[in-house]
Amino acid sequence: MSTWFPTGDLVRIDGDRVHFVARKTDIINVGGNKVFPMDVERVLREVSGVADVRVYPAPSSLVGEVVAADVVAAPTEAQQEVQRQLTAHCVQRLQPF
Repeated sequence: MSTWFPTGDLVRIDGDRVHFVARKTDIINVGGNKVFPMDVERVLREVSGVADVRVYPAPSSLVGEVVAADVVAAPTEAQQEVQRQLTAHCVQRLQPF
């Protein structure tokens, strides 16, 4: 059984192999403001206790897209504490949009 996720990656299927070619776009448009997911991922990874991060656009009826992130806390870290640190760190390091 295959499971597919809408990642925005462009792929080429060659037989039973999937080759990742590129990402459809590397920019998230938040109400006309351009956000680079890699920049947001870099900032999120600066927080102690973050094991992995994926940043992607989520649809918004108000501004077109918003920045969404899936964050995995390290197994030794309390998830709520990592979330608190992420929020505080993002307020300091990222633009409000």
